Amino acid sequence: MYSYGWLDKIINVQENGTMVAAFDYHINGQIASATYADKTENFLWNGLALIHRGGTNYINEPYVTGGNPILSSKDGVMFNDMLGTTLAVKSGEQVNQVNMTAFGEPSGNARRLPAQ
Repeated sequence: MYSYGWLDKIINVQENGTMVAAFDYHINGQIASATYADKTENFLWNGLALIHRGGTNYINEPYVTGGNPILSSKDGVMFNDMLGTTLAVKSGEQVNQVNMTAFGEPSGNARRLPAQ
């Protein structure tokens, strides 16, 4: 069951009466934190661009809409399509393809990246 708040943002998710996740938002509607059963992730934004998620910092390409992340302190160089979806990550000399379902969820051993 999903509970919604201001601007139709999801506030929490429950499954069989148990809280699965809870979310907090900044006043401008951007996500501020996500709390799961075993951890809490904090999000920091620079205008429209995500610059910090959990323990990872991002550098974004400059663009009027905030830009897509192109460099991650955890994963390395990120290759995106025109919609901002991360297609591959280069760490050192190795390029890892990001595999996702049609709904943007990671499939297999793919990592969850900011554009997903």
